[in-house]
Amino acid sequence: MATKMKVLLTKNVENLGSVGEIKEVSGGYGRNYLLPQGFAIIATRGAIKQAEERLAAQAKRDAVLRSDAQILAERIAGVTLTFTERVGENDRLFGSVTASDRRTAPWSAAQAAPACSSVVPMPRRRWAARTSKACSIASA
Repeated sequence: MATKMKVLLTKNVENLGSVGEIKEVSGGYGRNYLLPQGFAIIATRGAIKQAEERLAAQAKRDAVLRSDAQILAERIAGVTLTFTERVGENDRLFGSVTASDRRTAPWSAAQAAPACSSVVPMPRRRWAARTSKACSIASA
């Protein structure tokens, strides 16, 4: 009869589960693959409690970031952007509206400048780990 063991996943494992989940796996799979590769730890009461605390803290941080993003979205939702550029014959633009123009225009129109306060890790992909800046609006 195969022995089973309960493990707490520390990383997402394809076809098994995601971080923080407790799974019952065969003993060999746990001992020979999950534990040595760092994908899981043995599910003890202490490890489960730590994982729950970590998830609760992450949820609290996510809620704060979400509320900041909603405030920012409400603040810029009614902003209309107008770009003044030189035109030639037949009203054709010289050059174009660049990405830099689109980036700076909302802040000048809203009479505010972004104050980037921290770097927030974005979900990791297999090919790269990316970061994003969390910004808040400060009135000018």
